[in-house]
Amino acid sequence: MAALPPNTLPSRQNWVDRAKGLGIVLVVYGHVGRGLMAAGLLPDQPGRLVDSVIYAFHMPLFFLLSGLFFRQSFERRGPARLMASKADALLYPYVLWSLLQGFVISSLGTLVNRPASGITLKQLIVAPPSQFWFLWALFLMFALGVAGMGRTWRATRQYGLLVVATGVYLVCAYIGARMPWWHVAGFFVYFWIGACLGPWALRWRRAPLPVALILLALAITGEFAFHAASLRFADYGASALLLALTCVAAVCAVCAVCAAGNHPVWRLLEQLGAESMNIYLLHILAASGMRIALHHGLHVTDLTLHVVLGCLAGLVGPVLLSRGLRRVGAGWLFSPPAWMSLERRIQSQPDGGRTARMVR
Repeated sequence: MAALPPNTLPSRQNWVDRAKGLGIVLVVYGHVGRGLMAAGLLPDQPGRLVDSVIYAFHMPLFFLLSGLFFRQSFERRGPARLMASKADALLYPYVLWSLLQGFVISSLGTLVNRPASGITLKQLIVAPPSQFWFLWALFLMFALGVAGMGRTWRATRQYGLLVVATGVYLVCAYIGARMPWWHVAGFFVYFWIGACLGPWALRWRRAPLPVALILLALAITGEFAFHAASLRFADYGASALLLALTCVAAVCAVCAVCAAGNHPVWRLLEQLGAESMNIYLLHILAASGMRIALHHGLHVTDLTLHVVLGCLAGLVGPVLLSRGLRRVGAGWLFSPPAWMSLERRIQSQPDGGRTARMVR
């Protein structure tokens, strides 16, 4: 398949940021809800049902949205520079924030729901800690995509890898294989579907309203049928895969319908989507800190107050903190300084890293 002509795709689409914004709201709520259940403040039965409805699609949503930009980056940067950029953007914060969060949790002792010791090298490689598994898995998915494509983008490789990814998901789901590599085997199919759809999806300006409504109705019906059958999000298989893809398609279509909308809610989601990495890195510390302060400090047991303040802390706190840290020169907490950046090293080579690019 021929390389994409330069500048034929926009570098950013606001519907993608809005979909990410909705996704990160669900991520924060999901972790707030799980923390409240573990603390005995949220009843298990309704809490686990809502948890399953959200977890059935919100991480597949993030992987698919990440995959949308894979081919664009692959064509423009070449394999080596692409992986260097992902090491900067994913591996660096993964290691740094895993260690920082692990240190904070171990320092708090019994105040947290699950006291833990420090993070080991084995955990970082085999069993990623807490929410940071997403960063490690996403980096490995980019590596798999680059390895599968080689130096040139070909349709046979693209769709062959999609077949393999789907097969691996189904085999692992039905034999019950979860960890340590389920976070890659179970989600790579969504990432690669995004990579296959990217050149088409990133040209969206707006989606037809009837299509979005139909997909939304199918997603709601699918969630109801899936959970009415006493299934939960961890019951992986063909039905879970179909449900996740339907829900992800519905979210993307609804956000694309409103791509030109300027309602404050859509603008807020777009801003949250643009800040989704900072929120993802810090929301556990912020939301858990709020729960600890309310529960152990102020002895507040009101569920509504915990949910509202916990979600606000998990969404707003990381944005304010990350901006403040960057202003005082601590941007290295989120991206590597110039002397550590692998992508900068490649760009500084005499040929500008062109030897790493694909043969077109």
